[in-house]
Amino acid sequence: MTRKTAADIDQQALEEFVEETSPANVGTRPRSEITCKHDEGSGANETVDGLDEVAESVRQNAEDIPTGRKDPFDELPVFDRAEAERQV
Repeated sequence: MTRKTAADIDQQALEEFVEETSPANVGTRPRSEITCKHDEGSGANETVDGLDEVAESVRQNAEDIPTGRKDPFDELPVFDRAEAERQV
C-alpha cells in the first residue's frame, strides 16, 4: 500500500474542487437565439429585484415622495436641543 503525500492530496483536492465548481455544459441556448426575437414576459428585462420596467419606475417614484413631516427638533441648533423637549 502506497502512502499519499501532501502534494498528492492537495492535487486531488484541487481536481475535485474544479470538477465540482465548474459549470456543467448541458447544451442549452437562449430561446431568443433560436427564435431570433425577444420573448416579452420571459423576464429578460427584469431588474435584479424581479421588477419590470413599469414596476421599477413606480418604485423609484415612490421613493422620491417624502412620507410624514420633518421633526422640528432636528432643525434646532445642537446647543439649543438640550433645553428643548422633543414633541411626541
